[in-house]
Amino acid sequence: GILDINDLIDIEPSRGKFFQKLYELIEKKNKIMNDINKTNEEKRVLCSQLKIENDHHEPVDLEHLCLTFVFSPPSNTYGYQSIELVPNGSHIDVTIDNVDQYVKLSLDLIFRDGIRRQMDAFRDGFNQVFSIEHLRCFNPHELRLLLCGNQWPSWTLDDLLNYIEPSHGFTRESPGFMKFLNVMMELDGVERKSVVQFITGCSSLPPGGLANLRPRLAVARKVEADDNSYPSVNTCYHYLKLPDYSNEEILKVRLMTA
Repeated sequence: GILDINDLIDIEPSRGKFFQKLYELIEKKNKIMNDINKTNEEKRVLCSQLKIENDHHEPVDLEHLCLTFVFSPPSNTYGYQSIELVPNGSHIDVTIDNVDQYVKLSLDLIFRDGIRRQMDAFRDGFNQVFSIEHLRCFNPHELRLLLCGNQWPSWTLDDLLNYIEPSHGFTRESPGFMKFLNVMMELDGVERKSVVQFITGCSSLPPGGLANLRPRLAVARKVEADDNSYPSVNTCYHYLKLPDYSNEEILKVRLMTA
């Protein structure tokens, strides 16, 4: 599917991490069951000895967690207290023998069946604005780039020289402007997102990067400022006011702090 356990960890960390532990338990179980050098009885004994960590990081038997084939949402806003994953699920205990089925049914509910109405509503609403049929010409990567922009901004020195405008006290030959370009080139992916967020108010660039940013990013010299001053911005106009720092190290520290 489109969503996986990592998405669940982002959305609901405690439940996501718990299912991650169940995944690890299932992997250990499968490793034992696929060992051709062990008898069925040896496999049964080894599987029965498998443990899972509780909230206190103590190894316990899966059966001691008193799980059943029931899913309970994290909030009362969902309109129900619990739902059985299988008929009579509240009376079926989760054991080492059926834990893989429990995980599959739970994640199917979380990622698919449990959000089907919301996804259908989103699709119908989106279709009223823009026909979904017209999106078939895009692959998933292209569609994500079109809707969300470049989530990990990238640029070359030529991009910076061509698409960043020096202004009010800076020229393309100004040492302060060149220091800024050098720092921009040295930033890693996370730092670039932070700088783009600071200057534009959005952490991503449009498809095509800086070349398609409107209005163009401009950098002006901030007057009456020294090495202890911080940059400031006008995000609506993508306008960065930058002190003429004495070196690139100070420039980067002040820029990332701002």
